[in-house]
Amino acid sequence: MREDFARVAEKNISMAGLGDIVTVKLKDIYEGIDEREVDLVTLDLPQPERVLPHAEQALKPGGHLVTFAPCVEHLQRLYRELPNYRFVHCKTIECLVREFEVKPSCTRPKTRMIAHTGYLTFARRT
Repeated sequence: MREDFARVAEKNISMAGLGDIVTVKLKDIYEGIDEREVDLVTLDLPQPERVLPHAEQALKPGGHLVTFAPCVEHLQRLYRELPNYRFVHCKTIECLVREFEVKPSCTRPKTRMIAHTGYLTFARRT
């Protein structure tokens, strides 16, 4: 994680009122997670499958793993590795940003759009 990204994350966490329960660490997560018995591991990185052994160790039973991927290839690698670890109830949703045209007589998605999509994967540690 870049230091400037860490500061933005800390600011967002504080504005959400979560500063007393969420910690941002400036560390290479591919090298491991120091904490144990955590409730949630959230990943937004190119190779989330490389973090699975660390997330499995860090999460308490019932803890949540959430990953963001901008492309399907990241999902394919993740799903290939998930069965090797104690994660269940795996599901992925697509997040599509689409603007709406709001008028008094008709509200609908804009006819033309420049879309941005990404994929969120959720899993629980057993």
